Amino acid sequence: MLNFIIMDTSLSLTRIKHLLNRYFIENWKKDLYVGLVLLVIAFVSNPIAGFSSFVYIVMILLYTGRIFGNLAHKASAQHYLMIPASTSEKLITNIFLSHIYYVLLLSVFLVLGILLRALILAPLCDDTSSCTFLIPYISFASYLSFLLFQSILVFGSVYFKKNAFIKTLLSLSAFFFFLTMLVIFIIRMNVGSMTRLAEEFDYYVRNPYPSYLIPSIISIVFTCFFWILSYFRLRETEV
Repeated sequence: MLNFIIMDTSLSLTRIKHLLNRYFIENWKKDLYVGLVLLVIAFVSNPIAGFSSFVYIVMILLYTGRIFGNLAHKASAQHYLMIPASTSEKLITNIFLSHIYYVLLLSVFLVLGILLRALILAPLCDDTSSCTFLIPYISFASYLSFLLFQSILVFGSVYFKKNAFIKTLLSLSAFFFFLTMLVIFIIRMNVGSMTRLAEEFDYYVRNPYPSYLIPSIISIVFTCFFWILSYFRLRETEV
C-alpha cells in the first residue's frame, strides 16, 4: 500500500528560517566579497560625486533582478522547486533577501567606506570643499518608488527564464515608450485643456503633501500587485 506524504502548505516561520540558513551557508562569502568591493569604491571615490551611491543602487538592482536566477537552468530549477517549502515561503524569503537584507548589507559597507575615508583623509585635507563627507540619504517617497522597481525586477526574474534582468529592463523601456507616445497623443488631441492641466500642475507644486501622498499610495499598491503576480508565476512554475 502506497503512503503519500503531504507537506503542510500553511506559512511556517521555521521553513523560512531554514531557507534563509540555506542561503547564508551557500552565499555568505559572495555577499561579503561584493560588500568589500563596494567599501573600496566608497573609500576611493568622492561621496559628493555620487559614484559610490550609483554603484550601490546598481548592485542592488542586479541582485534583485537575478533573485530567482536559479530557475533559468533546468537542474538548479528542479533542485530549488523540490525544496520542502511552500510557494509563499520561497517568495517571502527572496523578497526579504532582495528588499531588506541586501539593501541593509550594502548600506553598511557603503557607510563604512565613507567613514573610513573620512577618518583617514580628513586630517590630511586643507581644502574644506574636497573634504566634505556625505552619507547618502533617500526620502521615504523615493524609497517606495525604488521598492516598486525592485518588485518589478522580482517578477521579471520569475517570469523570464534566461537573461531576466535585461528582458525586464527592455520590457519596462517599451512600456514607458508607448506610455509617453499615448500621453503625447492625448495632449495633442486636447490642446484646449492645456491651461487647466498647467493650473493643476502648479497646484501640486505649491502643495507638495498631496503630490507626495498620491504617488506613495500608488507605489505601495503596485508593489503589492507585482508581489502577487510573482507568487502566481512561481506557483505556476512549480506546477
